[in-house]
Amino acid sequence: MTAFKFHDLPVSNITPEAAGAVAITFQVPEDLRSGFNFKAGQFLTLRATIDGNDVRRSYSISSSQNAYVQNGTLEVGIRPVQGGVFSNWAASTTQGRRCVACHASRWPLHRAAPTRHSPCRLCSRLWHHAHLVHFGQHP
Repeated sequence: MTAFKFHDLPVSNITPEAAGAVAITFQVPEDLRSGFNFKAGQFLTLRATIDGNDVRRSYSISSSQNAYVQNGTLEVGIRPVQGGVFSNWAASTTQGRRCVACHASRWPLHRAAPTRHSPCRLCSRLWHHAHLVHFGQHP
């Protein structure tokens, strides 16, 4: 299994949203843009060290493809939730942060129609939680 490659992306803007949520805009450097190119439904995995723990969470990209092509910006919306380690950290401590470690996904958050079989419950959970695709036959 290949390790995820994270890149520190500069935070270019943080916009307060309703109910304590924030929209965080990242500026993708020119030399990394091909690796972060995306389609609707894809997400960014953000990474931070929080209280000494490596914490990662995935957030759906909310910016348009057009904004990315023109400006090299990616935006995610993060709403803090009770007990949410990453969401609370991101909503409260990214202000003034220069960079956040990000990894571009290659898979959409939504499940595409299966091509060879209907996914069983296990396959659906693996797809959603571990971002794995199961196209083979069940044992």
